[in-house]
Amino acid sequence: MLESELILLQQKLNEYELIHSQIKQLEELIEEKLLETDEGFLLSIPGIGPTTAVEMSAEIGNVQWNSNMDISLKCTLYLGGLN
Repeated sequence: MLESELILLQQKLNEYELIHSQIKQLEELIEEKLLETDEGFLLSIPGIGPTTAVEMSAEIGNVQWNSNMDISLKCTLYLGGLN
């Protein structure tokens, strides 16, 4: 029984490694695409990775289209959860 449990555990570990690798590839693609937009600067904020930057970009909207509000204020409101 122990051997079968070890096989299942190894399969789950392999599955985890595959999913982790796919997530990394997607994050790299997201970062690449984000850098092609006006919101690419969000990645320069310490502690902000591709996923959070995309979420912020979606929440804040297009920086140029929505220029009536200072972008730093928008980021502050987003990060503070006040929006």
